[in-house]
Amino acid sequence: MKRPCSFPIRTSSLRLFLPHCLSATDKAGLPYFNRYSSRAFSTASKSRAPTASTSRVLYEPIESVERMEYYQKGGYHAVEIGNYFHDRYRIVHKLGHGTYSTIWLARDEISNRYVVVKICTADSDPLETDVLSQLSEPLKSSDIDKTMIPMILDRFNIQGPNGNHACLVTIPARISLSEAKKGSWIGLFQINIAHALAVQLATVIQYIHSEDFIHRDLYRGNILLQLQSNFDKLSTKQLYELYGEPELKLVN
Repeated sequence: MKRPCSFPIRTSSLRLFLPHCLSATDKAGLPYFNRYSSRAFSTASKSRAPTASTSRVLYEPIESVERMEYYQKGGYHAVEIGNYFHDRYRIVHKLGHGTYSTIWLARDEISNRYVVVKICTADSDPLETDVLSQLSEPLKSSDIDKTMIPMILDRFNIQGPNGNHACLVTIPARISLSEAKKGSWIGLFQINIAHALAVQLATVIQYIHSEDFIHRDLYRGNILLQLQSNFDKLSTKQLYELYGEPELKLVN
């Protein structure tokens, strides 16, 4: 059996702008896709233990790929490159996974742009999606750009062999502040960039608090920079030429 490995991206975190014509690192002008998904608003966690029937499944683990035994009742929904969901989202690459979701880059064939499709496990908690929906639609503050909070573009459900899976569609983002800082040879931001990012972050946090929510996992790795607008102009072929095609690994 073959499973696609991760294509680097982030989804549900705060998004900030870099000042026009300024770059924190040489990588800042390019989309950067991280292997791991993150939770913008943490909820009570619970461990997922394999059942007696799945605990006997033996295979060689693959780095940065979800555990195969979680494809069970209540678990992940199996996805293949090229699948269509909701009659519009064509899966073109795998972005990552979390305990309660797998995350995919898709081409929206109606709006002709790239989106992120987060497919939750059948037993996942919908709290994060509900919180993001309340914060992003509509924005009650005119002080922040609407893209600084991850916008919920669409929501739908998939009925599969492992149960009913809530799906969340949002916009992709690029490198996190942690990764941008590591990419700098001196490990520091330019002072004008640091000032601009700090102002934007304070504005967004003030807005979140005004809506009676608290971000429980705020650190540089959960603060992301936005993609350039020309990313959507890439064809799938150009995307693969720039960032590589989906990599399949044989599960032994």
